[in-house]
Amino acid sequence: MSEDVRVTEGAVSVGATPASGTSSAGAAPASRRLDAHRGVPVEITFNGVAVSCFDGETLATALLADGVTEFGTTRTGAPRQPLCNMGTCFDCVVVVDGAPLTRSCLTYAVDGMNVESSRGA
Repeated sequence: MSEDVRVTEGAVSVGATPASGTSSAGAAPASRRLDAHRGVPVEITFNGVAVSCFDGETLATALLADGVTEFGTTRTGAPRQPLCNMGTCFDCVVVVDGAPLTRSCLTYAVDGMNVESSRGA
């Protein structure tokens, strides 16, 4: 799936349109976003891979929409992914610009932000 992007007065409307391919992280089709009015496009990196998202989205939203299935691992190596999406469980923690244990469900995406998986947290 690809996205039909329309810019209007500094905001963006996005709607999925049929096409083949995967997300920028290569994990899943880019059809995870609903047709909605969104902020301006921004780009972050996750484990060195560019992820396109929108101003006003949390990191968890951006990564899940991009098809990321593992935000990090537990001490035993089990994969972690957001559970509560309200900052209570800490299953969504990532490293943001070098700051460990950052809850991705509470942190807004900022253009140029560097996000990495949290290992063993």
